[in-house]
Amino acid sequence: MGQNPLDIEHLNKEMTNLPMAQASTGVEFRATSAIDIALWDILGKVCGQPVWRMLGGQCWDKVRIYNTCAGTRYVRSNNIRPVSNWDLKSGE
Repeated sequence: MGQNPLDIEHLNKEMTNLPMAQASTGVEFRATSAIDIALWDILGKVCGQPVWRMLGGQCWDKVRIYNTCAGTRYVRSNNIRPVSNWDLKSGE
């Protein structure tokens, strides 16, 4: 808060050098990653360019993706459930 969001590298170093980040179990680094992505998005909007172009341009026409939010068996069944049921507590 109160810092220039365009100073991405500086802010990233500040976040990853915090004492709580040094002994992190992961949540701090996930939060830092989310903030880092948001900062790059802000820079892209300021420059009027997509982030992928600012980071060096397009490399692939297609990118394979996967879903890790619903568990490993989610996409292996025909029982596709709504997002509200992704916790897999029922019928696992």
